[in-house]
Amino acid sequence: MVSPKHIQIAALSFSFVIFSIFGFGGCELSLNHDPATSVTVVISGIDSDESRQTVKSKLEEMTDGAGHMMSTRVSGSTMTPTVSPVSDVDAFVKKIDFGTINKMDGRNIEVDYVP
Repeated sequence: MVSPKHIQIAALSFSFVIFSIFGFGGCELSLNHDPATSVTVVISGIDSDESRQTVKSKLEEMTDGAGHMMSTRVSGSTMTPTVSPVSDVDAFVKKIDFGTINKMDGRNIEVDYVP
């Protein structure tokens, strides 16, 4: 029978091996968006969780390819998702059908949510 202490030692050993591979081997594992391929959309007036989830799903569909990344902040009725990869910002903006675009500054877009 395996004791809990042996399980802890095995888990720590596995963690060390993974850290060694990615941390010391020259490979970097990052959870940060690449500014050159990401877009930040500040969406005002989005109050419900259901609406936020609908917009998130739409934004996922608007990224390039199947492998995408999204991080989202919510403060009151404002949701600020950053999505990537997006190679063509103008094509991305044309797909926004969940609100009115107020401002666009490079890869930063401000939208008033319209249900």
